[in-house]
Amino acid sequence: MTEIRGSLCVLNLENVADAEEARQARLSYKQHLQKLQLEWNAHSAGSFRDEDILECLQPHESLKELHIEGYNGSRFLSWVGDPVFSSLTKMYLHYCNCSLLPPLGRLRFLTHLEMQGLDGIKHLGPEFCGHGRDGDFPSLEVLQLEDMTAWLEWSGVTETHFPCLRELSIVRCPKLRRLPAITSLSSVHISNCSDLQSLPADLTRLWRLEIYHCENMVVPPEGSGLQSLASLKHLDVENCPKLMSVAEADAVRLPKSLQVLRINSCTDPSSWVFKEIRFLTSLQYLQISECMNLKVLPEGLRALPSLHSFLVLRCPQITALPEDGLPATLQCLSVESCPMLHERCKEERGLDWHKINHIPTAVIDGQHL
Repeated sequence: MTEIRGSLCVLNLENVADAEEARQARLSYKQHLQKLQLEWNAHSAGSFRDEDILECLQPHESLKELHIEGYNGSRFLSWVGDPVFSSLTKMYLHYCNCSLLPPLGRLRFLTHLEMQGLDGIKHLGPEFCGHGRDGDFPSLEVLQLEDMTAWLEWSGVTETHFPCLRELSIVRCPKLRRLPAITSLSSVHISNCSDLQSLPADLTRLWRLEIYHCENMVVPPEGSGLQSLASLKHLDVENCPKLMSVAEADAVRLPKSLQVLRINSCTDPSSWVFKEIRFLTSLQYLQISECMNLKVLPEGLRALPSLHSFLVLRCPQITALPEDGLPATLQCLSVESCPMLHERCKEERGLDWHKINHIPTAVIDGQHL
């Protein structure tokens, strides 16, 4: 079996009797193995036994992709972050019970790292990145962190760390309050992080930002706010009440580079974001959805020279389309579950029909006009 190639999935490792039985798998001799998945049942017992078993399941250094799920040891064995694995490009650590992580930053060719359900992790510090020229995640491009319910702090990140990181996704990490500055980022997705209060500074390369269900997220201070995101083209915000509600004296500006804007579940009908839309001269796609208290659509849409798609979804109190109409450039209009708009947009008879009859594709509650 040393000539096995491709992928190998080893399930139900909680049933392995002891380290000697695991050693018989002789994974370190399988030099043609490219992908290895090691999985314990979520209810496995005995952290020390799991550690002994994992130690004996060290694969050959030519491995390219590693998955570990359900591991119940208090720590990962040193081989998991050993730079001798010079071919390893992808790693997935799911629902493991560890309170400490190995220095994964020493994996010099790792491009994709996903950690999910690591409830024992409270801090990510410099030790996570490694030290010196053998650390810093020199090739990492995608980092996904999900369901880390005890995670409080991410510290020790310097300008030498994560030089190639493009995509960062943080989902359901309710105790995390701050993010480090990683200037290489081009895409950030944050969801269900209730204690996270602000974005880091210096995201000058960021072109895509998605923020969902972050109840305590606020607009960053002047000089590092949304207006400083000079490369931002795509902004998607859902149910972030503090981010959407800013006093008039603390007026926020959206970057004029924006091409796609989605606003979902904004409960404040006077939010600054609705007032800012008129200035977005590069905007091509606008979606306003599930804003239950919104009665009037933003002013100035007609003057947006680049807008080609406009969607109004599940906003039941909106009474009409803007009085001055919609831009001549608009190619697609979609209205869903907005009963008053539905009536006003009826073909020939609706009071707003003359505002939309120039649009090539107009869809009202699934019906093409």
